[in-house]
Amino acid sequence: MVLYEWNSFYFGVLDGMFDYVEHSAKCYKCGNLIVDWQSKDAYLCLEKLDPAEVDSFDSFYDSCKKCGAWNEYKVIKDETLIKKEPDGKGGYLYHKLITVKGFKRIPSHDEKMDNFKKKVTGD
Repeated sequence: MVLYEWNSFYFGVLDGMFDYVEHSAKCYKCGNLIVDWQSKDAYLCLEKLDPAEVDSFDSFYDSCKKCGAWNEYKVIKDETLIKKEPDGKGGYLYHKLITVKGFKRIPSHDEKMDNFKKKVTGD
């Protein structure tokens, strides 16, 4: 019973953790340089990730410290199949070369709503 309680506590503590992403980009709204990005796609133990580690995560985000705007980027990956071989169990093992092609900014919900209001009102 104690082990179960400890495991529940342990997993409760880890829930909500993130990793840091070593990247710098300007805020889309005010142009302030953002350098403290985070991601919840990888290890969730406050590791420092390089965006070139494409197997680790798919997106990263942060809010601007100056204007509060939400900034989020998706990692654009290129996967190339370099080798296919039998796994000995009737299936195949696929070896892929994965490279980063770039990053695409994902508009925030607030930004989408602002754009919608502009279209409706004609501003």
